[in-house]
Amino acid sequence: MRSSSLASVKGLTAASSSRPSGRSKAAVPILWKAAACLVCLSASAIAIDHRGRVTANQLPIPGATVIAVCGERKLVTTTDEEGNYLLEGLEPGICELRIEMFGFAPARRTVHIEAGGGLLEWTLELLKPPSVPTLKAPLAETNLAEEWSKLQETPAEPEPTAEEQDANEAFLIQGSLSRGLELGAAPEAPASLPGSEHAPPAPLVDKPARAPAIAKGTPKKAGALTRLARARVARKALAAKNFGNRRRGGSDNLRGAFYASWRNSALDARPFSLTGQSAPKPPYSHTRFGFMVGGPLRIPKLIESDRSFIFLNFTGVRSRNPYQATGTLPSPAERAGDFSASAIRAPVTIYDPTSRTPFPGNLLPAQRIDPVAQGLLEFIPPPNQPGRVQNYRLLESQRQNTDNFALRFSQPLERRHRLSVSLNWQRRSGENLQPFGFRDESSTRGWRATLSWSYNLQRRLVHNLSWEIQGNRHETLPYFAFKRNVAAELGIIGPSTQPENWGPPNLSFTNFSDLTEASAIERRDRSSALTDSLTLMRGRHNFTFGGEYRRVRLDSRTDQNARGSFTFSGLVTSGLDARGQPLPFTGFDFADFLLGLPQSSSIRYGSSNNYFRGTAYNLFWQDDWRLHRHLTLNNGLRYEFSSPLREKFGRLSNLDIAPGFTGAAVVTPGSIGPYSGRFPEALIDPDRNNFSPRLGLAWRAGNHTVLRAGYGVFYDSSVYNRFAPRLASQPPFANTGHLTTSLARPLTLRDGLVALPATTIRNTFAVDRSYRLGYAQTWRLSIQRDFAGAYVFELGYLGTKGTRLDIQRSPNRAAPGSPLTAEQRRQIANAVGFIWDSSEGNSIYHGLEARLTRRFRRGLSFNAIYTWSKSIDNASSIGGAGNVVAQNDRDLRAERGLSSFDRRHVLTLSYVLTSPSDARSALLTRAGRAAWLLRNWNLSGQLTLQTGSPFTARVMGNRADSGGTGVIGSGRADATGQPVKAPGWRFFNLEAFTTPPPGRFGNAGRNTIPGPGFAALNAALGRSFRVGESRRWLEIRLEASNLTNHVNYTRLDTVVNSLNYGLATQTAPMRALTATLRYRF
Repeated sequence: MRSSSLASVKGLTAASSSRPSGRSKAAVPILWKAAACLVCLSASAIAIDHRGRVTANQLPIPGATVIAVCGERKLVTTTDEEGNYLLEGLEPGICELRIEMFGFAPARRTVHIEAGGGLLEWTLELLKPPSVPTLKAPLAETNLAEEWSKLQETPAEPEPTAEEQDANEAFLIQGSLSRGLELGAAPEAPASLPGSEHAPPAPLVDKPARAPAIAKGTPKKAGALTRLARARVARKALAAKNFGNRRRGGSDNLRGAFYASWRNSALDARPFSLTGQSAPKPPYSHTRFGFMVGGPLRIPKLIESDRSFIFLNFTGVRSRNPYQATGTLPSPAERAGDFSASAIRAPVTIYDPTSRTPFPGNLLPAQRIDPVAQGLLEFIPPPNQPGRVQNYRLLESQRQNTDNFALRFSQPLERRHRLSVSLNWQRRSGENLQPFGFRDESSTRGWRATLSWSYNLQRRLVHNLSWEIQGNRHETLPYFAFKRNVAAELGIIGPSTQPENWGPPNLSFTNFSDLTEASAIERRDRSSALTDSLTLMRGRHNFTFGGEYRRVRLDSRTDQNARGSFTFSGLVTSGLDARGQPLPFTGFDFADFLLGLPQSSSIRYGSSNNYFRGTAYNLFWQDDWRLHRHLTLNNGLRYEFSSPLREKFGRLSNLDIAPGFTGAAVVTPGSIGPYSGRFPEALIDPDRNNFSPRLGLAWRAGNHTVLRAGYGVFYDSSVYNRFAPRLASQPPFANTGHLTTSLARPLTLRDGLVALPATTIRNTFAVDRSYRLGYAQTWRLSIQRDFAGAYVFELGYLGTKGTRLDIQRSPNRAAPGSPLTAEQRRQIANAVGFIWDSSEGNSIYHGLEARLTRRFRRGLSFNAIYTWSKSIDNASSIGGAGNVVAQNDRDLRAERGLSSFDRRHVLTLSYVLTSPSDARSALLTRAGRAAWLLRNWNLSGQLTLQTGSPFTARVMGNRADSGGTGVIGSGRADATGQPVKAPGWRFFNLEAFTTPPPGRFGNAGRNTIPGPGFAALNAALGRSFRVGESRRWLEIRLEASNLTNHVNYTRLDTVVNSLNYGLATQTAPMRALTATLRYRF
C-alpha cells in the first residue's frame, strides 16, 4: 500500500469590499493593529477541514486538481499518491467542489461544509458532464458575515418570477467556457454596485463544466439585478451588517457549533468474503469531533470596527479504519517443494533447469532449494483459509489520526480596501497495512498562510491581489527499517545497506500474492504564489485581466526500490521446444522461487536526496459580453507556462537516443549528447506554445428554453511532476538496473541485482527531450427546458479530443525469439531495457446526457441524470493497471481500445425530502399534539446504477514475455473468437481468450472484457431541535452508505494462465453507518 501524503492546499482568497463604517482610519495603523491581533490569536487558531478521495476504475488518482468555490473564496489543492485530498480553513455553508484530471471528466458536487463531515468519495469518468452547482447573487458588502449567517435558520424565499427568467445568462455558462481563464479568486463588487446595471462576473475556474439548472430561490442574473434580486441582496446585506454587532445584538455576537460523529464496527455490515468463508469483523472505530466559532471581532483600543471578522476552527479525528486483503498463497506441500498436485487449468510439469528434464514426481530435492529462498519463506505467511485459490485473508484495522487548526481574519482598511489573512496547520499520523500484515508508519505536517487584498480603484474597476505560501512535510517509515538487514542475513548482493532501507526484497508471482513493502520517504515541499487580477465593467462588457506566478520546491529523500524486486513466472522450470520457447502446461512460478531463479529483477537507489525546483505562470483575458438581454457571449484567451522541474545540484539523468533507437547515450544537465546536441537544465525542452482559447454562448429562446454551446482547449502541465523523480536517482548518480534472465547469464536471488560489466547504460527511464504537453479540445451543445413550474429538463452532448497524450513503451527490445536469449539480443546491446516516455497518444470521447431536475417545492427536490457515452484511446498512461507499457513498441495502433474508465451507461438519482417546519403547516395542524414528532425531519440520498468499466485479457507466467523481446508484463492474450459475454459464466466467458502461440504477441485488444456493474444506495436521515426560542439548535443525523448492503465487484483477475483467472479479487465496501450530533449557537 502506498503511503499517503498531505495534499497541499493552494487557496486563493479575494476579500470583499465594504462600505465605510464611519470609523475608518489610516490604512497603515489599522494594518499594524490587525497584525498584532493575529499574533495574539494565532496560538488559539482553530479550523474546519474537508477531506475526500478520488478514484477511477477503483484505482486511486494522484495529482487530480480539487477546486472549491465557497462564496467569494476559491481554494485549489491536488490529491496525493493514494488519491486523498484535504481542503483546510473552510467556513460552514454551501461550497461547489470540482475534481479535474487531464483525460477525465470534471466531477462536480454541491457540498454542505459542516463540522464532522465524513470522507467524500469521488469516482472520475472520462469527461462526464458534472452536476448542477448552486448559484448565489453576488453580495457587494459584508459577505463574510453572510457566510456565517448560514448557521442560522434561513426563511424560505419565494419562487423566481417570470421577470427573473429573462436576465443575463452569463451565470448559466459555468466552468471554463465562461470563467476558465483565471486561476484565482473571484473579484468582489465595489460598494456602489448593487444598483448598477452590471454585476461582477462569477468566480473563474479552469476546466469545462456544465451549465446549471436554476434552483428554487436562486437568482438567475449576472448582469442587471431584478427588483426581487436586489431585495434579496439588501435583506442579506442587512442581516450581515447586524450580525454579531455588539451594540445591536447584545451578547449574541458570535455563531458557532460543536459536533461529533461516530462510526463503529458493531453497526457496520461484515466485510464481504470472496471465498464464502465467514470471519470475525476486526474491531474498528472512527470518531470525528470539533468546534467552530466566528463573527465580528472587537478589541478595545485596538480593533474598533464592527466589520472586522474572525473565524476559528478545530477538527480532530481518532480512528482505526478497517483493512481487508484476500489472496492466494502456496500450499504447505508447495512450500516444501512438492508440486505433484499443482495445476493451472491443467496439471503442470516442473522441469530441472540444469538438465531440461522433468523433476521426478514434480518434487524438488531438498538440497536444490535455494538458501535465500528458504530464508524468505519466513516473510510469506501460510494459507489461513481452505481451498486452492483465495486461501488467505487478512482482516485488521489500521490507525489514522488527524488534527486541524485554522484561523481567518478579515479587516476593512478604509472605504475601498479590504484585507484578509488565513492561517492553517495540520498534522496526521497513522499506519498503512501491507497484505501480509506489515505495518508501515507515516506522519504528515503541513501549514499554509494566505494574504489577500481587494481595492476598488474606481466605481467599475476592481483590483485583487493575493499572496500565498505553504509548506508540507511527510515521512514514511517501513516496518523493517532499522530492525532487520534481511539482505545481509541471507547474502543477497546489490541492495542498499542504509538502515532505513532494510527489509526483504519485493517478490512478484503470477499465481500468488506478492510480497511488498513501502519505501522510506522524507519529503518537504514548499511553494509560494502571487495572483493578480483586474475586473473592468464597461457597458455590456465585463472584462477580466490577470495572471499568476508560482514557485515550487520539492525536496525529497527516498530510494524508490532500494531493496530490489524479483519477478517469478515459471519460465525457468518450463520445458523448451527446439526454438527455445516454453512448452504449454510446464513451469511454475513458486518452483522458480524455491530454486532461487527469477525471470527478471530491478533495483534503484543511490542519489537519495533530491531538490526539485520549478516555476509556472499564466496570463489570461476574458470578456463576458451581453449582446442582448437573451444572448450572452463569453470569449477569452489563456496562456500558461510551466517549466520542467530541474534539480538544484544537477542530479538528473536522461538518454540521448539515436534515430530508430539504434543507440543511446547518458546525458546530464548542460551536457552535449552525440545525437541531439546540448541538453537543457531540466533535460526536457520547455513547451512555450500553450495558448488556450475559450468560447461560450448562452441564448434564451423564449421564457422557458435555453440553448448553450462552448469550446475550449486545456493543457496538462502536471506531467512534469511525474518525470522529475524518475529522471533522478539514475546513473551516474545512483545504482539502477532492470535485468532479465538468460541462458548465458541466469539471474539468481543472490546476485540477480548486479548487472554485467558489459552493460554500460543502466538507466531504466528516459523522456523524449522534445516532449510536448498534451491537450484536450472540448466542445459542448445543450438545450434546457423548464416546464410545470418546478421541473427542468436538459439534453446535452459533450465531445472531447485528446492529443499528444502520454505514451510509455520499451524500445530497447530484441527481435521475436526465445525469452531466454532476449537479453543478449537487445537492439542497443550495451543498455538494459528502459521505459521511453513520449507524447504520441490520442483519445476521443462522445457523451449524451439527459437530466431531469425538480426544484425544491413542497418539501421535495430531486435530480436524475442519465449518461450514455463511449471513450477510446491508445494512451497507456490511462490505459489501466498492468498495461502501462505498450505491448508492441513497433505497433502503437494496436494499443487503441476502450478507455479503462469507459462506462457505457450511468444513472444517478439524488433526492431531498423534508417535513414541514412551520407550525402553520396543514399537516402539523392536523397532527395536533403529535406535531412535534413530524417537524424538522430531513431525508436525503443518492442511487447510482452504472455498467462496469472494462478489463484487459493478459498473459503472465512463462508467457510473460510472449514475444520473446525482453519486455515482461505487458503482453495480452489471444482472442479465440467466442463471445466474451456468454450464458453460464459468472463474469465473462473464460474460453474467449487463450495464450498466444510462442514467439507472437497476443491479438486481443485492450479492455475487451466488460466489467461487472455497480449499484449503490446511500441515504441519510436527520432532525433538528430548537433549544427554546433561541437560535440554538441541536441536530442529529444518521447516514448509511450502501444501505442495501449490495455486493459490488470492482476488480477481476484476467491473466489467462494464472490460478485466479476469472475470479473477483476485490469488492466495494459494504454497508456502513455513521451517527452525527451537532449543537449550533
